[in-house]
Amino acid sequence: MVRDVRLYGRCGCTDDFCQSISTQDRRPDTPFGEGHRCLPLLADEGMLVLDVVHGRIAYIEILDRPR
Repeated sequence: MVRDVRLYGRCGCTDDFCQSISTQDRRPDTPFGEGHRCLPLLADEGMLVLDVVHGRIAYIEILDRPR
C-alpha cells in the first residue's frame, strides 16, 4: 500500500524517454545516500523504478513509456 506520496516536481533532464518525478526536495545529480534502495516494478511497457530511502518513496523513475 502506498500512502502520503506527494508530487514534488518533474525530472529536470531533457531526455525524451524520461517522465520521472520526484516526491521530495533534493538537489539534482546528488546521491540519495544511506538507506537508499531501488525497487524495479513490473511494467507492460518501459521501466518503472521506485527509489526508496528509509522506507519512503523519494523518486519514481518512469522511462521509455508512451506519453
